[in-house]
Amino acid sequence: MKRKKLYLKGAIFLVLCLIGTTFAACQRSTQISDFDGFEVSYIDVGQGDSIFIKCNGEAMLIDAGENYEGQTVADYIKSCGTTSLKYAVGTHPHSDHIGGMDTVMEEIPAHTFICPEIDYDTKTFNDVLDVVDKNDTEIIYAQRGNSYSLGDATFTILSPDKGGIYSNLNDYSVVIKAEYGSTSFLFTGDAESIVEDEMIRNGCKLKSDVLKVGHHGSTSSTTDNFLKKVNPDFAVISCGKGNKYGHPHKETVDKLNSFGVTVHRTDKEGTIVAQSDGNSVTFGEKGETERTVVEAEADTKSPAISQKSETSQTKNEEVLYIGNKNSKKFHKKDCESVFAMNEKNKEYLYSRKDALVKGYSPCNNCNP
Repeated sequence: MKRKKLYLKGAIFLVLCLIGTTFAACQRSTQISDFDGFEVSYIDVGQGDSIFIKCNGEAMLIDAGENYEGQTVADYIKSCGTTSLKYAVGTHPHSDHIGGMDTVMEEIPAHTFICPEIDYDTKTFNDVLDVVDKNDTEIIYAQRGNSYSLGDATFTILSPDKGGIYSNLNDYSVVIKAEYGSTSFLFTGDAESIVEDEMIRNGCKLKSDVLKVGHHGSTSSTTDNFLKKVNPDFAVISCGKGNKYGHPHKETVDKLNSFGVTVHRTDKEGTIVAQSDGNSVTFGEKGETERTVVEAEADTKSPAISQKSETSQTKNEEVLYIGNKNSKKFHKKDCESVFAMNEKNKEYLYSRKDALVKGYSPCNNCNP
């Protein structure tokens, strides 16, 4: 009889724990949705970008990480009580930015999809365009100067220019400045120094309270002159813990620190949340709470399934080579020469034909 009572007590205790855990999760989810001002979530998608923005009941998404992070992003958005997006933005067709966008838009329809006007024939990008077509989503090609509303906030495209042509796909990134009251946020995708200089020459109003640092904190972006123009109080770097690219690069972090900028990093903090009441911007504990919700959901995924998705995505992507502007050799991404290469000497090439047309010859070591 005593043993039965112990079993019964244990079962009751377990049920109470489960109820408590469920209640806590629901409570956290409710806390996510109760802010009615301008709220930006820099979602932790590892080595990639995904930014979710809410304002006065309307929502938009900028990028969605790799293919295998799409469900993480979708679950996060739904945990915020959002069932549809006014805008979805694919800054540029690299898979670490738009890979998960098709998964998100399958579950959370977007009214408008904004992207650069560029032909990029990969399965990952075509999957996104297929969902856009299937859902009859309006598609707008980004053009400098165009502005849009999100609740009481507005956001303006600062780059690319209409008809602009770049040799580096990163430089097609849709750069957005969002303004809410007297506060402002700058989202730069992977735009590199050439685009930063171009925006300065074009007279773009770059001053912003919060800067999403370009290209995951690589030295290819965030020049001194650009940083002076933006003059942010806060910077957010989205990158994966221990990533093979060394992002963020020490030079960039040191530069931000020397400018007196408070730096937040997803590889160290998880999902980061900033809120604006129109007068000031705050980063608080809410970011940690929201990250807990996402982790609880993500932990239910099978590692084997995640790995399978990543492998499948890699096979479907067009091969990317890295060219050395000095030696005029091009290499596979994992070639030892690439890791030793100075970032400013790199040129990203999207096919073997592209490399050869631009005058590069193949590396003798990795034989691309």
